[in-house]
Amino acid sequence: RSSANLERWFHGAVYDRAIGTSLATKFAKNRHLFVEGTPIPAFMGGTFIPDVEKAANARSIRAIDAALTAPCFGFPDVDAYYAYSSSHQRIKNVDTPLLVVNAADDPIALWGDFDTLVSDVRANPNVVLAVTDHGGHLGWCDAADPFGSSSWSERCALDFLSRSLEDSSSQN
Repeated sequence: RSSANLERWFHGAVYDRAIGTSLATKFAKNRHLFVEGTPIPAFMGGTFIPDVEKAANARSIRAIDAALTAPCFGFPDVDAYYAYSSSHQRIKNVDTPLLVVNAADDPIALWGDFDTLVSDVRANPNVVLAVTDHGGHLGWCDAADPFGSSSWSERCALDFLSRSLEDSSSQN
């Protein structure tokens, strides 16, 4: 869903193109390490053949993932990689305290119809889901100082960690 969102005209022209081009530039600087058509070791064993030309000229995150990431991890295509890698399907297996924060107005990681996610979070006492009305993409700030540091998110995370440690200590 986030990948499709990044393909929308504004997001594609701004976010996706900037990140994809940046990754491609970094790869292109090191393309000499790859010989076109030569298998290289894959992450989980075996080998894969990276699409060197596609990676070096990518203009989107999806193109980088199709050329390098998905085959490196043994996936037949980028959609299979995205489906497997989506974190929401693992919420039910979390066994240590986890704070998940998302802004409802995040333009990248869209908040939407997440009935299953909310249900899985409610079923797992180790997970706390916080959805703020505003915050954009990694942009939480204090209303009193919107151009200052992201102290709200830092305090939120530290408070969560502190409380988790207190709860853990009281159980031992």
